[in-house]
Amino acid sequence: MKKLIYLLILPLLLIACNGGNTPTPPPAPTQDYTSFVFKMPSDSDVTWLNCKVGYFQEDRKCKLIADLGDIRKGSVTKEIKLPNEDITDIYFFYQTFITGKMLDKPYKLEKKKKNIFEFLDDVNYIDVNKDNEYEYPH
Repeated sequence: MKKLIYLLILPLLLIACNGGNTPTPPPAPTQDYTSFVFKMPSDSDVTWLNCKVGYFQEDRKCKLIADLGDIRKGSVTKEIKLPNEDITDIYFFYQTFITGKMLDKPYKLEKKKKNIFEFLDDVNYIDVNKDNEYEYPH
């Protein structure tokens, strides 16, 4: 009778002990600086001209971080290292033949990491004045 009880309990113990052995995933790679790239999906039919990335200073002026040039289907921009680790939000800008455009939401940076931002189809852009340093990076 004892052997029967042990035979019933043994599989339960083996199953219960086996569940806790799943390895934890490795941490995300870090680096000693914060950087970012923008990636255009390969299935996108959009080309953006004269792209720039900037951030808004305390005085609300838009400061240029990088001039990315034109971004086409399937391309990835060069890696941009942040000049200031205090920057947490960056804004993406591009130009049309008539006006400047700014993505209506910032990209949030993770510190000490290479941030990879992919353009999505459901984004909204705001018209901005390219000559106004409070609206467009200079």
